[in-house]
Amino acid sequence: MLAKVTPANVQDVHAGKQVLSDLAQNPALIGRLQKIFADGGYRGELVEWVSTQLHTVLEIVLKVDGQKGFQVLPKRWVVERTFAWISRYRRLARTMSVWLLRVKP
Repeated sequence: MLAKVTPANVQDVHAGKQVLSDLAQNPALIGRLQKIFADGGYRGELVEWVSTQLHTVLEIVLKVDGQKGFQVLPKRWVVERTFAWISRYRRLARTMSVWLLRVKP
């Protein structure tokens, strides 16, 4: 997993290009990459850039037209499920270190 923190004024498309550029520096990972799923914030020039630079497909997962309320989108649940799994393990939970500092031995 690769994560990058950017300032709030950086658009998703530009931050996505930064993350994927960093990923491209690791040939072992980029060689296994077959398809990237992203939400509508990554539409536009990033789709073409991924195709030409990374030689893979960037598939944009959009909401269904006329959608009202919550609806599970294809492939988006995989990301949410992975984050939930990570959060379940105490060593990986970001708040656990703060809790451990408060506990007296």
